Amino acid sequence: MTRPRRGPLVATFAALALFASATIGAAPVSARAPEPAAPRPTSISTAADPGTPAPVSAPASPVAGPGPSSTPVDSTMLIEDNPKLDSQLLVAAGVPGSAPESTGDVPRYDGDRVSVVVSGPAAADAVAGAGGEVIAESGGVIAAYVPSSQLTGLADSDLVTAVRAPAQAEPSGVITDGIAPSGAAAWHAAGQGGDGVVVAVVDIGFKGLAQETSVGNLPEGLTVASNRCGSSVDSSPHGTGVAEIVHQMAPGAQLVLYCIRNSAEFLAAAQDIAAAGIKIATSSLGFPGDARGDGVLEDPMSAAAAVRHAHEDAGIFWIQSAGNDGDAHFRGTLDASGSQRVDTVSAMSFANAAALEWDQWAGPVSNVKVCVTQFRYLDDPDSSDPALLIESPTGSESCSASNSGPSGDVPRVTRSMPAVSGAGLFYAVRISSPPALSGSRFDITYTYGTWNGVSSPKLSSNDPLVTGGSITSPASSPYAFAVGAVDATSKHREDFSSVGPTIDGRTKPDIAGYDNTLSNIYTPRFLGTSAAAPSVAGIAALLLAAIPTLDAAGLKGELLARANAGAPSAADNRTGAGLLSLGSPTSQPAPALITSRFTAVDPVRIRDTRYGPGAIGQVGPGQEITVDAGPFGVPAGATAVVINLTGDGATASTVLAAYPRLFAGTSNLNLAPGDATAAASVTVPVVNGTFRVRNHNGYIQVIVDLLGFYAPGSGAGYSSVPPTRVLDTRTSLTPSGTAAPVPPTGVLAVQITGRAGVPVGATAVAINLTVADVPVYPGGYISVYPTAFTTFSTLNYLGFDRANLAIVKLDPTGKLRVQNAPTGTGGPVNLIVDVLGYYSNGGASFVPRTPNRIIDTRVSIGMPTGAFAADGSRASFDRDQVPAIPRSPGTPAAALLLNVTAVASGSGFLSVYRGQGGPPEASTVNFTAGRIVPNATYAEVDGQGYFSIYGRGFNTDVVVDVFGFFV
Repeated sequence: MTRPRRGPLVATFAALALFASATIGAAPVSARAPEPAAPRPTSISTAADPGTPAPVSAPASPVAGPGPSSTPVDSTMLIEDNPKLDSQLLVAAGVPGSAPESTGDVPRYDGDRVSVVVSGPAAADAVAGAGGEVIAESGGVIAAYVPSSQLTGLADSDLVTAVRAPAQAEPSGVITDGIAPSGAAAWHAAGQGGDGVVVAVVDIGFKGLAQETSVGNLPEGLTVASNRCGSSVDSSPHGTGVAEIVHQMAPGAQLVLYCIRNSAEFLAAAQDIAAAGIKIATSSLGFPGDARGDGVLEDPMSAAAAVRHAHEDAGIFWIQSAGNDGDAHFRGTLDASGSQRVDTVSAMSFANAAALEWDQWAGPVSNVKVCVTQFRYLDDPDSSDPALLIESPTGSESCSASNSGPSGDVPRVTRSMPAVSGAGLFYAVRISSPPALSGSRFDITYTYGTWNGVSSPKLSSNDPLVTGGSITSPASSPYAFAVGAVDATSKHREDFSSVGPTIDGRTKPDIAGYDNTLSNIYTPRFLGTSAAAPSVAGIAALLLAAIPTLDAAGLKGELLARANAGAPSAADNRTGAGLLSLGSPTSQPAPALITSRFTAVDPVRIRDTRYGPGAIGQVGPGQEITVDAGPFGVPAGATAVVINLTGDGATASTVLAAYPRLFAGTSNLNLAPGDATAAASVTVPVVNGTFRVRNHNGYIQVIVDLLGFYAPGSGAGYSSVPPTRVLDTRTSLTPSGTAAPVPPTGVLAVQITGRAGVPVGATAVAINLTVADVPVYPGGYISVYPTAFTTFSTLNYLGFDRANLAIVKLDPTGKLRVQNAPTGTGGPVNLIVDVLGYYSNGGASFVPRTPNRIIDTRVSIGMPTGAFAADGSRASFDRDQVPAIPRSPGTPAAALLLNVTAVASGSGFLSVYRGQGGPPEASTVNFTAGRIVPNATYAEVDGQGYFSIYGRGFNTDVVVDVFGFFV
């Protein structure tokens, strides 16, 4: 029986409230009525290279902007007459006084039918009554084709709350030049061409497809499997060019083509792809204003929602062009005046538009207008002194407005710029917004081919042109694999290739592919991230054919690990992990799902930047060090190591993060300048026994102690138990049966086996160690060990309670030792030990994963923006909707290994536990007001695949990173 799907990660959550402004290490821990977005192709043409197809005539612009109107119409006046009908549908509906310039171009389908999105208590019935056809459903909202003559009546129906226009698709854009430098040629020569793999191509048109198949440039018999474009399927060769690149990179793969024109049809195509069981999909389209870009706040009918559900519900690896807005994007903040001139754009000889979106995705949307006025320079437009530029308006201001209120809650609006010609002409762009939105971020993207029309930043009256954050939806989603563009001939990054970070601070794009490649359908070359994305899709097909066990997470990991010829550097917001590279076909790795067993060791120090061979002094901001565990008994085939990571003497608030190769914005240990020393348990994947540790800010000393390792073959497996308290010195739960704090140098021998569900014969135990009632001064530390005395710290304390996960080897009698401040420098403290699980000859094996952030309540990753607001807040999560955890019906994950961080405005604790019921007595993270406190933990799932987080405290934000899972 299949369980119903919920939103990303969150099944239920209670009492979420105010957004907490605290950050974790500054960066690393750092029911709407939707208006679907229209895709835009991410290919590019230049004056020298118009992108004219060789076998067919030059295509019309796939999404033509509306033409000029003699009388500009302010759409706010029209919206008031039709509160439930999107302003973009006014012309199609025949509303008196509407004009194309005020509404945008809404494509027709199959005669006079219009593509729309409809929300309401009985929207499907209303559409049927209007003679329409439902084509997709998501989140209680439907996509449909409706006769244009019925639009007004449909909007007036009591069965609907809003009728919206899908945002239109725009392209991001042979023997392609990417075959040899990517390494695909060597795989072809070895007889590996992606045989048996199916790749879906979603695009806005496949003009010239028949001719390209007839001459052998595409597989014989290839047709458009699903055509939602109607007769416009032949209006653009964009999809044909994309398909050719996939085919040439993976000539043995089967292609399935889907033609769409807007986000609603994109969603329908994604659902068709999932139903067909296809595991790789690629799209070179962008949808401005489609979603917030964080994977959570989006239209149910958006392309971003389609990609998310494709990943969560069907395990599809979705490859997406990053967009071509790197030099055509403007970002700023709304001011309190309510009216601000924000940018100046050169007038072009063809129609174009300014798409405005602002960060108001969490609730009802305010009425915001974007306005343009045409000017002419009366002085030298090339003057370096803006004061010498004299402007004269050549026409009246024209505006487009968003709807407002519960039926208009999509924070985007588009204003067309009529086609003009002549020297010295430009448009001034103005935003009108309520003062209450002051400080909110806004983004303007210039669409329909105007990426070369953005004027010099000196002409802007507010912020200059800002390229950062220009990744187009759905590439900005954490569920899409975003591809930037590098010129195949020069190997230089394209200036127009969109760049990150995303609005919630993630690095994008994920990787860079090749564009400006030779093309059969585009003459002479195919430009844009449109050409780069299919090159990655072809490489993914080669990998999947060679390693059939790869899932979406595995494909992503393989592509990132192989980037830059297998030597990827820290990911950045220009090219991600680096340039696409496949490597030799003779050096393929074993299947990605490698299960490993645990071997505990007596604690040993393997790196200390203060002393010994690794003494390099303080680690600076953004600096990473490499740690080699091989010389300390970790075998070459180990997949992960368990360490205690300690930071000492932080000069600024910072974050330490451990990872195998690439920093992915996750965190393990947060420190403030007042924290003399702090430690955290970390399980980190290794590559040939090595891993990296990065410091985010300030300067700090780094100490690493090895506790054990995971490797295939022999070793111990993990078994969860209900979190059970076995030591609490505040009560009589002590070896002596007497409640008393532990003095400096005091040691307690705690029996583990035979208690808390841990059997005799267990070799190691996973505990949560908490130090309570900590004196302000002096600070100290706790050591946990099996038998031999050690000075290594498991948990450091100074002035506040703190917890840390520890995986501890047991002595032959099943005991462990807990000692307070072995050097005698600490104060008397209370100690608490909760057992979470144990390692033995049975149990589950571990599958490490590259660290991945799955929840951040500060920026709406995995949960809506907000905090665990009050005592008793609880959220439940579905294992099958956690990114990077494969949905494997035969071997589902039994537990997840997490790092949980509390960004606390008050004092309290968090508990992570199995299922969806009430919380256990044991805590996972203890925090005090103003602290950022992390801890690693195991999240066991119940038979339905759920685990929960419970919060006791006020206004606490929660950040969760996943490091692997047990099967």
